[in-house]
Amino acid sequence: MEQTRIGLIGVGRFCPNYHIPNLIQRRDVEITAVCDISQDRLDNLPESLCASQTSRDYRDLLDPDLVDGVVVSTPNQYHYEQCKLALERRIPVLVDKPTTVTVAHAKELTAISQSQECLLMTAFTRRFMASTEYVRSQLASSSDDIQYMTAIQRRAGGNLADGGMLHTRTVHILDVLPWLVGQRIVAVAGTVAYEEAGGVEDFVDVRLDFSGGLCAHLLCIKNCDEYEDEVTVYSAQKSFRLERDLLFTMARPSGWEPVENPSHQGSLTGYFVDVIQGKKVIESAPGVDPHSRDGLQALRVVEAIHEAGRTGRSVAVPLSESAK
Repeated sequence: MEQTRIGLIGVGRFCPNYHIPNLIQRRDVEITAVCDISQDRLDNLPESLCASQTSRDYRDLLDPDLVDGVVVSTPNQYHYEQCKLALERRIPVLVDKPTTVTVAHAKELTAISQSQECLLMTAFTRRFMASTEYVRSQLASSSDDIQYMTAIQRRAGGNLADGGMLHTRTVHILDVLPWLVGQRIVAVAGTVAYEEAGGVEDFVDVRLDFSGGLCAHLLCIKNCDEYEDEVTVYSAQKSFRLERDLLFTMARPSGWEPVENPSHQGSLTGYFVDVIQGKKVIESAPGVDPHSRDGLQALRVVEAIHEAGRTGRSVAVPLSESAK
């Protein structure tokens, strides 16, 4: 069996808990190289990675003779330079969300990915959660009218270098809401308050308007004792509530009831490998854009929210070419 060689750039918190388990369970994948700025992390890699080449310089990994693709799982502020060099060397990239910190850098990476005909995928992992897949399929197959949506995040972190809490956590919601309902976000309006020390968002309360006439209310509170991460889609007959991987439904007039063990289509990391191998059609559900135009579009919404907060006006969201 031919092995797909994958390199890992950054093995801090998320990569060991998501990407690595999803890679090592596949018999057709070999993790050939691992990079991290921490020598201690490199010295304490799991046994399954003991044969991998290690380095503290990501440039050492970006060699087509060493890897067939790389997973970038570093702090947001480093995504741009690492993805740019990989794409210039025609090495497919899966980068943890957000694609970059700025729209300008995301546009540049998308352009390089297209010109090089080289895969660039943003890790919107919620598309691959069983709960999210279930809601999307239910909405797509139902004639029930969606009335409105809400999204709440409490105790959301983020620092200024990595973009703040909208970049760090909320960008997931700004991607998954349009994906669930098949409509893009076209305008935002509301309030953004910033911390006096640090300059990152402390409180976000905005309305999101969608291309098909839907709207959603987004509330994010950084400093809060209660952790919450919830998306709710209200329909005339049946509504859905997502609490990350937990799922609840409500058929009126009854209350919320849990949905147990919905089926799902695997992991995003595995999907990335399948696309490299040519086994998956990139447009198929749950799908992500091969040039990260979906990642770019989510960042456009983030920047529009900041502009709306600064100006007090409704702000239109530009459309990325072929955005999903």
